[in-house]
Amino acid sequence: MSIKTFRFFLLVFVLLQSVYFGFAWFYPHPVPMPGFHMTFSPDGLTMEAAFSLSPAQRWSGAAVSLPTLALLMYASWRLDGLLRAFQARDLFSAAAIAHVRAFAGGAFGALLMAIAEQPLRGLLWRHVLGIHGAAVQMGVSSEALVMMVACGLFYLFGSVLQEGRRLAEENEGFI
Repeated sequence: MSIKTFRFFLLVFVLLQSVYFGFAWFYPHPVPMPGFHMTFSPDGLTMEAAFSLSPAQRWSGAAVSLPTLALLMYASWRLDGLLRAFQARDLFSAAAIAHVRAFAGGAFGALLMAIAEQPLRGLLWRHVLGIHGAAVQMGVSSEALVMMVACGLFYLFGSVLQEGRRLAEENEGFI
């Protein structure tokens, strides 16, 4: 797959994440599609639970979820910057190294925020909105753990690029 194609799919991913966020919080209804129907609901809530949210719960839940989406968008933007640097053959540039490290940090931060989002939402609904039946729950999936490892690998990749940059500068001194 070419970098240009990957950048296109990254853009599609960003757009779909934004649409999913909007549908999950503000249109929790089945969406009929030919041959199947699609449902959208916030993490940790069934479609029925999302449908029964009060406007205050809906808006406050979206507000708690928004930083996760923002960090994910930031990480995607930095990944796109890394891909642009690779397209320009700037593999060992300071900008490429900064992009890969910022992508890893942003993706890791979004992952941590996503894990913390459910308990924060439950605490907000229970203690601020006074909804005593609001569950305070937290879960970490095996997919989240694998993503943490992948973020660590991307950060290490940044260190490899940094070492490559150092070696390239050292070799330029010999010529």
